[in-house]
Amino acid sequence: MFLPCPNRHQSGHLVTQSGGRACFWDLDGTLIQDVPRNTDPDRVRLLPDVTEWMRALSLDGWRQVIVTNKGASTVKGGVTHDQLATIHERVLELLAVRGIFIDGVYYCPHYDRSPGGADAEWNVDQCPCRKPRPGMLFAARDDLGLELDRCWMVGDMNTDAECGRSVGCRTLLIDHGSIKHSGETR
Repeated sequence: MFLPCPNRHQSGHLVTQSGGRACFWDLDGTLIQDVPRNTDPDRVRLLPDVTEWMRALSLDGWRQVIVTNKGASTVKGGVTHDQLATIHERVLELLAVRGIFIDGVYYCPHYDRSPGGADAEWNVDQCPCRKPRPGMLFAARDDLGLELDRCWMVGDMNTDAECGRSVGCRTLLIDHGSIKHSGETR
């Protein structure tokens, strides 16, 4: 699913993007502290250093896109789509006060209930948008006119790197604020 974001304006001028480039950012453990099943926007905390990287990329004309499986995990935990939207809006607010504007937030809302009904099981084998599958990256490409081989995927899990590599993105893995190259050779 896509959460539309306002135009990228800062201090009265439009921040321009160039050549279909974007940086895809995972949310939990990459941009914000991972708080399982969080429903309280006041508990959202940006992780250190990431905003400096985002600001530098924005100033160089890169689009910024959040892609997260958080929608599926929070829906499983009983969090509503409205509560999830509130969390995403809080992230956008925290970034905006630092001069960083996001072009889109994409999340995977899909899950299945097991036949017994009590245990929620993810439809991991069927869902085209849950990372490491690239459905959210394809949606952002189509919506924003991106060239995926000119993009980066930044995350904290191997599934983030797998997602990016599967469509030709360069990838970085973050481990508590430090960067680990994902092993690609591009």
